[in-house]
Amino acid sequence: MKSTPKTYELKRQRGPSKPYVFPGLSDFDKGYIAGLLDGEGCIHTRTDTKKGGHFPWTRGRIVISNTDRDVLQYVMDTLKIGTIVESSNSLKRGNKLCFQWTVQNIPGAFGVACEFIGVLRIKKQAAERLIRALTSRVKMTKLRIAHVG
Repeated sequence: MKSTPKTYELKRQRGPSKPYVFPGLSDFDKGYIAGLLDGEGCIHTRTDTKKGGHFPWTRGRIVISNTDRDVLQYVMDTLKIGTIVESSNSLKRGNKLCFQWTVQNIPGAFGVACEFIGVLRIKKQAAERLIRALTSRVKMTKLRIAHVG
């Protein structure tokens, strides 16, 4: 018996913003990018508060590091999201030049986590944590707006 995959929805408080979706992604591309994310990637979830300890907000960021910029360019061209930057720490330590593909806007990180959660192995818990945190962030924001208004 096949189980139906979970679907996630993220609604932002301002404007009609939807998480990124990747409709033309082949199984090969999905597996390749998931392997890069599992082996060379990092999924960050962070909750901060402003000065005074109120108005918490959650940030999500997905990063893949590699010394071959062309590999990261392939990821960016395939997903049509993210930026590539040079890592400043790699040359300071005498290592080979390293590049990072980063997605750090909320709909983008949420969309990537939802798209690859089914094929991730090592980073699956981190992706679930990101989805859970961003989903609860929306609920907290709605409650705060309802309470203030």
